[in-house]
Amino acid sequence: MAKINEEFYASKNLNKKKTFSLWNNKTLWTVIIMFLALFLSAFRILDFPEGGSITFMGLFVLWLYTFFYGWKAGLVFSIVFGMLRYIIAKFTGEFLFVGVSEKYKVLVLILEFPVAYGIFFAGGLLAKETKKKLNENIFQIEENNRELIYGYLLGILLQYVIYVMTSIILYDSKGRGMIENIWYCARYDAFGLIFEVILTCLILLIPEARKAIYYLRFIATHEKESSL
Repeated sequence: MAKINEEFYASKNLNKKKTFSLWNNKTLWTVIIMFLALFLSAFRILDFPEGGSITFMGLFVLWLYTFFYGWKAGLVFSIVFGMLRYIIAKFTGEFLFVGVSEKYKVLVLILEFPVAYGIFFAGGLLAKETKKKLNENIFQIEENNRELIYGYLLGILLQYVIYVMTSIILYDSKGRGMIENIWYCARYDAFGLIFEVILTCLILLIPEARKAIYYLRFIATHEKESSL
């Protein structure tokens, strides 16, 4: 019986063709997610006196693109986001490179923007490639919080490591000893990220919020089919 069902659905699937749909258009979602991520990351709750800021869920929206389309697409998207993030930060007057020697500014720019944001693609390595199922529909979506939440947290952790290493090596220690400077940089860079992570995770604890995210991924990535 199972084999008969498989053959039935397979033959049914052959009689379908892909049709264009606005809502599963990758270009559209690239623009939407990029705009939201840039907007939220530019909307700063608090600026730090030595650079950096607290934002609201901008990093999570950035991670969503990798969550939707996988780590390869996420890598390119995140690097482009990092470059655009720098341009916006520069024009909005955000504190940049305070305490960085002139000869290291280009290196810091590369590490703190394209690299630190680009690293969010790594969370996509935790996700298995989404495989379409015969007759799959919106009511059959299965949540995998390991992909959604752990992938986001991995991106945050790796970004934090890059920030701390950059601060320790390339920023002026202002006379602090090595151990004291490491501890200072670790605390300073953690403050803004922890604040954002807590707010994001509180929202993700709401089942309806997670379902909405999986719903969006479904309509963004599943091709609409129609019978011939």
